[in-house]
Amino acid sequence: MATYLDYYNAGTDPTFINRTRMAGYATALAVSSESPAADYHEQRVDYATLFLRVSETEAPKLALAIIGTAGIQGNVNTGDGNITAAVSSVWNAFAGVVTQP
Repeated sequence: MATYLDYYNAGTDPTFINRTRMAGYATALAVSSESPAADYHEQRVDYATLFLRVSETEAPKLALAIIGTAGIQGNVNTGDGNITAAVSSVWNAFAGVVTQP
C-alpha cells in the first residue's frame, strides 16, 4: 500500500504533471463548451478560465489531487484516459462547487 509520501513523490513527477496539464486543458475546453444550463456551469467555467491562464500553477495541484484516485493509485505511467477521468472527477472541487449529500 502506498504511503502519502509515495503519492507525493509520484504526484510531483514532472512528466506526470505535464500529462495532467494536458488533461486539464482538455477538460477546461470541454467545460467551456458546456451548456450554460449545466449544473454549476458558472463556477466550472471560472475555473476553466483560470486553468487556461495559469496552468503552470494549477497543473501541479491537480496532479497531487488525482495521484491517489482509484484509476491511478500512484502509477505515473497510467493511461491518459485515467488521468483525464481523474481530472474531470475533481474539477468541481477545484471550481469551488460544494454540494450537499
